[in-house]
Amino acid sequence: MITVLIDAGHGGIDPQTGRYTTSPSKEARHPNANFGHVKADPAMFCEGVSNRLYARALEMQLHALGIRCVRVYHDHLDTALADRAKVAKIYQQYVLGDDPCVLVSLHHNAANRTATGFEVFTTRGVTGADKIATAICEDYARAPLVGPLRADRTDGDPDKEAGF
Repeated sequence: MITVLIDAGHGGIDPQTGRYTTSPSKEARHPNANFGHVKADPAMFCEGVSNRLYARALEMQLHALGIRCVRVYHDHLDTALADRAKVAKIYQQYVLGDDPCVLVSLHHNAANRTATGFEVFTTRGVTGADKIATAICEDYARAPLVGPLRADRTDGDPDKEAGF
């Protein structure tokens, strides 16, 4: 059985204070922000909050298909990407063993105009993650939370690749 390890970066809302944990770094004002059911300033976009909303929606969709999912991010703290990748690797090595897994890292960007939009990262090269990332990108494109899909189609699919 395959396991999808889901990464959502940039922090979230601290349950004690009700404040965005990476403010003001990973937030921006956007006149057309769409937060779905979240009560917030409609013009304020918090990257990590959006990442977590989409990650949870993705997790529910995958569970409905019988696919096991594991979150490799903290509910509200901003954990470094390298540390989230380490958590995923440890989980894969010591919990899953020989069972296949895929790490999918979801990122909304709002900090500046050149990096606005949604991205899905996978490891470099052609892997099992590419098909999953493509499906996620297609799903997001149907109902974007905010901003466009920032696809990298240089290798024939929309995911961005990094050395996680």
